[in-house]
Amino acid sequence: MRRLKVILSIDGGGIRGILPLQVLNYLDTAIRKNSISETINEAISLMAGTSTGAIISSALMLEQNQNYLFSPKDLLKLYENRGSQIFQKDRPNNENPLKLILENNFGSIRMSDLRKCFVFASYDERTKSPFLFTSRMEHYRNVSLSKVLLACSAVPEYFQPVELGGHLLSDGIQTAKNPSLFAYQHAKAYYPNDLFLLLSIGTGKLPLSMYDDIERKTDETHQQLVELSKKEDNLIYYRVQPEIKNANPEMDDTSSENIKALLDDGKIYVANERDYLDAIVNEWKNYT
Repeated sequence: MRRLKVILSIDGGGIRGILPLQVLNYLDTAIRKNSISETINEAISLMAGTSTGAIISSALMLEQNQNYLFSPKDLLKLYENRGSQIFQKDRPNNENPLKLILENNFGSIRMSDLRKCFVFASYDERTKSPFLFTSRMEHYRNVSLSKVLLACSAVPEYFQPVELGGHLLSDGIQTAKNPSLFAYQHAKAYYPNDLFLLLSIGTGKLPLSMYDDIERKTDETHQQLVELSKKEDNLIYYRVQPEIKNANPEMDDTSSENIKALLDDGKIYVANERDYLDAIVNEWKNYT
C-alpha cells in the first residue's frame, strides 16, 4: 500500500497571508480532533511557498527540542501584531522592517535546520529567470533562513533585492505566485512511489480590477493540477481560495483596520466552507 505524503503550498500575497493562516488554524485543530497527527506541522511532508507563503511554510517547519516553534495560531498572532512592520510600504529611507523582523524571529536558524522537504520561490533579477530554493541545494545549507526568506519576499518597489551566490534575488511572485505545481513536481522526485495529498492555499480571490498576468498564471496552475489529478492516480488535489469580503485586497495595506478585516474575512470563510475543509480532513484521515 502506498504511503500518503501531504504537500502544503501557500501563495504569495503580503499581509493577506492572514487568510491561509486562518484556514491552517482550522485544519490544525481538525486533524488533532481526528487523531491524524499531533500537529499539522508534523503531518506535512513537503512545504512550498512564495513570498508570505515561504515565510509561513518555513516557520511551520521550525523545531526546538523536538517541538515545533510555531503553530498556525502563533503565526496569526505574529501577523496581527507585527504585520504592519513586516509588509508596510511607507518607511524611512534605508529601513527594512521585513529584514529586521525576519532576523529577529529566524536570525540564528540556518537552512540546514529545516528538517522537511521544501520549495521556496524567488526570482533572479540579474538573469530575469525563476529561482527555487529546495531542500536538495547543499551549497545553500549554511545560509541563514532569514536571508533566504528575504530573497523570496523582497518586492522590488519596496525592498532591495538580495545578493546570494551570484544571484540577485527578489520576491517570488514573478516566478509563481501559486507554487503548487513546483511543489508537486518536487514531491514526485523526493517520493516517487507514494500517494500525494496536495493542499494549495491562496491568499484571497482578487477583484477583476486587480486581475493581471500573475493572477492568470495562478489560475492556470490550478487548472493544470485539476487536470493532472484526473490523469494521475497518485495525486489528490484540493485548492482553497478564501473570499475577501470586507478587507482591502492590497497586499501592503497593513493598517490595524485592514488586519482586523482580514482576520474577520478568514473567520467568515472558514465558517462558510467548513464542509469543504472537513472533506479534506476526512480524505486525509482515510489514507492515514
